[in-house]
Amino acid sequence: RLAALREAAVPLLSAARATLNRLCAATGETAHMSHIQGNQLATLTYAYGARHGTQVRMEDAEVLSFHATSSGLAVLGFASTQFVDDILSRPLAAYTSETQTDPARIRADLEQVRQLGIAESANGFESDVHSFAVPLFGPDTKPIGALAVAAPVSRMSNALKSRIQAALRQATQDLTQRTGGLFPAAYPQENTP
Repeated sequence: RLAALREAAVPLLSAARATLNRLCAATGETAHMSHIQGNQLATLTYAYGARHGTQVRMEDAEVLSFHATSSGLAVLGFASTQFVDDILSRPLAAYTSETQTDPARIRADLEQVRQLGIAESANGFESDVHSFAVPLFGPDTKPIGALAVAAPVSRMSNALKSRIQAALRQATQDLTQRTGGLFPAAYPQENTP
């Protein structure tokens, strides 16, 4: 599928930055991309919206939790059973008082992620942060990372939720295809443009 040639011509980081800028323009909020590196999920790049003085801030190469972030849940929702079992068999840290650490409840949440194609987390990794994320897929239809948009909880209205979800669905379609990725058959196609 010419994925190797395409990746050489349009590196993932460059393609991701353009996509994140579009996400920021559409939502006015912080957008970021994470990438799976072994058994960790690390922030690859991010962009800040210019509409608000109060923003969710990111750290370079920040390691994100699989069980406590929308990015991690988006990846787990479409990862192999073995990968999910490995992640959920470890001790699951409680980052806030609202972090879900019960593997059975996380697995139940992953069912909804699979049905919708999008994950949501509020106050799970950091207090006062509400985020949505979608998985990014490689040429083998396996998740390689996630795209997310995060905002302060106080600003997350129903209208903003809808705008973020629509923008993320468009963004994952665009970035997955531009980098030679393919969606798995289980990904809800009615949720992609």
